[in-house]
Amino acid sequence: MKKKILLAALIIISLVGNAATKADFSGVEFGVNYAEASQQLETLFGIPTATSPTQIAYKNKEHLGLTFNDVVFNFQKNNEGKTFLNEARLTRKVATKAEARQQVEEMAKRLSERYPGTSWDLEENGNKFYKGGTSPVNNSYLFTIYMYRSNGQYLAVLRYGPLPYVK
Repeated sequence: MKKKILLAALIIISLVGNAATKADFSGVEFGVNYAEASQQLETLFGIPTATSPTQIAYKNKEHLGLTFNDVVFNFQKNNEGKTFLNEARLTRKVATKAEARQQVEEMAKRLSERYPGTSWDLEENGNKFYKGGTSPVNNSYLFTIYMYRSNGQYLAVLRYGPLPYVK
C-alpha cells in the first residue's frame, strides 16, 4: 500500500513539474500564431505602425504604466510556415546614461512586483541588467531589462524572450 501511495505521489509531482508554463504580454500569450496575436495586439494597442510576416511594430505605447518609444513583437516561423509569437521588445529612448540607468531600475521595480525572484547581474561594461519570470519553453528567464547606447542615444530596453518555439 505504501508503495502505491508513493508511486501515485511521484506521478503527480512529475506531472505538475512537467506542466507547460504559460507566459503572456498583457494577455497576449507567447506562442500564439501571427493572426491571433495581431488581432489581440490591435485590440490592445490599435493599428500597428509597421508590419512584416514576422514582426508587428508600434510607436509610443504604454506598458506597466510607462510609455515606450518603440514596441516590437517578433515571430518565429517553422518549416511548415506556422508562426509563433516569441519576443516583445520595448524601448525607451533617453538622452543620458544616468536617465537610462534610472529607467532600467524603474522597469525592474515594476516587474519585480509581478515576478518575485527577479534578479540582477552586471554586464561586462559594468551596467546592471535584470532578469526574471519563467520561460514557458525552456529552463530560462522570461524577460531581461538592460541599457545600451546607439546612434548617440541611450536606450533602456525591456525584452520578453526570445523564446525558442522553433528549434
